[in-house]
Amino acid sequence: MIDSGELAPKDIKGLPEDVVKELGFDPLEFAILELIDNAGGRLSLDRIITDYFRRHSLLLKRKDLSSKLWRMRRKGAIDLVEGRKAIYTTNLEQASVGGDS
Repeated sequence: MIDSGELAPKDIKGLPEDVVKELGFDPLEFAILELIDNAGGRLSLDRIITDYFRRHSLLLKRKDLSSKLWRMRRKGAIDLVEGRKAIYTTNLEQASVGGDS
């Protein structure tokens, strides 16, 4: 989960685009976080691709999405579920102890 001092997707939902840009948020990251949270806190790479397409009618390329998810892990927004391949979580207590994928 995002630290309580930081804004979450629900905090910026409905704000004008220029305000969101001024805050420096990446709308794709927030869309991904929202997808994972709406799925109960864990979601596979494939489900992120399909759910994002269904919601936004835009295809996320696997390579680009993998890079985005890796950067989100580096920032501490998400992590991999321990013992599962390409399953991401916003519940960091369920996450791996570290490592890269």
